[in-house]
This record gives sequence, C-alpha cells and structure tokens, in this order.
Amino acid sequence: MISVVIPCYNAARFLGEALGSVAAQSRLPAEVIVVDDRSSDDSVAIARALGARVIEMPANQGPSAARNAGIAAAAGDVIAFLDADDRWDPTHLARVVALLDRFPDVGLAFGLERRFGAWSGDDVAHLPADQPVDAFWACVRRNPISTSGVAVRRGELLAVGGYNARLRYAEDYDLWLRLSRRTRFACVDAITCFHRGHEAQASRAATLIAEGAFRVRHRLWENGSLEASERARFAAVMRASWRSLLQETWRAADPARFDAALALGAFVPESAAMERQWRRAAPLLPFWAVARRALRGMRNRVRAGAPAGTQSH
Repeated sequence: MISVVIPCYNAARFLGEALGSVAAQSRLPAEVIVVDDRSSDDSVAIARALGARVIEMPANQGPSAARNAGIAAAAGDVIAFLDADDRWDPTHLARVVALLDRFPDVGLAFGLERRFGAWSGDDVAHLPADQPVDAFWACVRRNPISTSGVAVRRGELLAVGGYNARLRYAEDYDLWLRLSRRTRFACVDAITCFHRGHEAQASRAATLIAEGAFRVRHRLWENGSLEASERARFAAVMRASWRSLLQETWRAADPARFDAALALGAFVPESAAMERQWRRAAPLLPFWAVARRALRGMRNRVRAGAPAGTQSH
C-alpha cells in the first residue's frame, strides 16, 4: 500500500500540477497526504479540491517536520515523497515501487530526476540499476537521490527517526546516509521525476546545499557511528569531494563561491595541508577571474566576426 506525502508551503501555483501527476500514475497510490506548513495562499483549498487528505501544521516548521508529520499519519507501508512544486512521470510509482516489491531486502528505491525551470540537466545513475546495492559509500561521495524520486518502506523511516527537523538544507541527504547504514537501496536507471528550480532560490542553492552536505557528513564523522576501519576511507572521500568543489568554483572564477567553498574545510577531516595549499592560491583568483572574462570576450568577438558557415572552437 502506497502513501504519497507532499509537504507544502505557499505552493498554490504548482500544487495542482504536482497532484495531477499523482492522479496520472499508472500505479495509483492508496492515499495522497498534503502536509501544509501554514501556507498563506490557497494551497489547502487546492489540495482538498483535488481530493488529497490535508494535514495542517500548527506552526511553520519547515519541510522536514512536514514530511515527518506525513509519515506519522500515513496508512501505507511504502511512502513516496513528492515536493509540491515538482511532478512525476506517469510511470514513476510503477517503476520505483516495483523494486521494493521485487527485492524484500531493499528499503529505499528511487528514479532519476530531470531539472527544469531556473536550472536544467538530467541525473545519471551513480548506483547499478535494478538490483539491491549497499549504497553507503556511494552516498558518502555525493547525494545520488532526489527527494521527489524516492519510495521508502515506512518501517525503515520510523526505525531511523525520519527526517532531522532541525536541518533546512541537505535534510534529505542526512536521511539517505542514515538509511544506507541499515538497508539496501535500488535505482531505476530512467528519468521518473521532474525537479523545478526557481529564480529566487537558484543563486544561493548551490552554496547552501554544498555546505549542508559537508555538515551532514561531518556529523557522521564526529558522532561515533563510523567503525574504526571506515574512518580513513571516509576522510579520504570527504577530502576528494572538497577538492572537486574547490576546483569547480576556481574554474568558475567566482571569488565569493570559492571563498564559501574554502570555508568548508572546517568540516573536512585531516584537511589542513590541502587547505594551506588552496589558501596560498586564493589571492590569485581575482586575476584569473579578470583573465577569464577577457578570454571569453575575445572568443565572443571572434565568433561574431567569423564568416557565415564557419565555427570557432
């Protein structure tokens, strides 16, 4: 039995589209629960008009608390999450929940996402498709899962205590890491959900999500849940992840993003030597930014002056 849980805060513009995508599923859920986090728009009225069960939070507490309220109220033994501004492919539940039906030892199954709106791009599978996988180390390297793409056994969610309601960023990543310590995951190697980006969030999202991800992993490092044999590997994976982020922000020639990435060294184990190297390079970034803009301008002028039918590379 599948329960769909949709946290909602002032999502009246998009909620009808999200609920419509649930109604269009080839495998329908037993119930749809919209948890309203004290919206001031017409979200509640829209949800009720479209047949959803509505739970109204007593105060605005964020999406983690809203999802936890939905989990607690759900009658189904499988919870499928959908954000109120996202939507599903019509085959989403059929394809994802089929993995839970097929593999009793899998506690979480998911499909891949396509981003649209203020951002774009398709996920690629970071786990082998259509089979049970011990996903802990894959999750340590990166967050491979979109919240709107998952179906999770309710018992597993309750066993790990659900979402950490104190987190506003990377709360889903925190949950996947905890779940991956006790159950196996399975992935559908296909786009089954669509994640909307908003202009208001896009400029800050990458930095805040990155910080949240490093904080979540650092909490694992500090709370004693790692075995002694795992700690060296965990630290190495975190350093590699931090190095990749620093390289990405350096190539982007964005001093503010680079400084924010450099500050994340506080959450990376055994990173002092690497941090010293990058801090020595940091004063050169403004010069690289100027040079990069000049190179881009030169390329644009070359392209603008190229004869018809030619291409610049």
